[in-house]
Amino acid sequence: MYWDLNPFHMLDKNSLNRAPQDHKGFSLIQFNLKNLDYIFKYFKIKKLQMVYCKHCGKEFASEEITYCPSCGKSQLQSVTQSVVVTQNKNPGTAVLIALIAGFFGFQGIGHMYIGKTGKGIGLLILGWALAITMVLSIIGGVIPLFIILGIVIFAYWIWQAYDVNKSTKYYNEYLMQNGKGPW
Repeated sequence: MYWDLNPFHMLDKNSLNRAPQDHKGFSLIQFNLKNLDYIFKYFKIKKLQMVYCKHCGKEFASEEITYCPSCGKSQLQSVTQSVVVTQNKNPGTAVLIALIAGFFGFQGIGHMYIGKTGKGIGLLILGWALAITMVLSIIGGVIPLFIILGIVIFAYWIWQAYDVNKSTKYYNEYLMQNGKGPW
């Protein structure tokens, strides 16, 4: 393999003999994309980025053109963009909501406050199921089950307040790093 006088493609001796020639004796070998990339690098030619008009769909080079050459309409982004503002959630408020609502049998309300509605509803249903089982155990006269369920419900009440505190801190950290809430 060797380079011929044309720096744009690499040829071997056989391809030079077989290559068609024009009236001046130069070889007419078609360029492929690899050759074009080499040409752009060799002559330091900037490739044009092609874009489409937002209004008429015509293709044109994006060299800082602000108006479509075909239809004449502006290609700039609209100035009025909707901005969603998400605020930090206060962990103290979330824990207070979780403890007060949980005391009255509404575990999971703190999770709903921070936006974890599905988990909040799940915790609420589980809390109600434990409470109903506890009431049925006292009606049925099964005192040891009543005591065990009382301890479990108390632990569950404390745990859901702890979990909402941890989730709120995670929410705030994620919001600071990414500019949007994690859920």
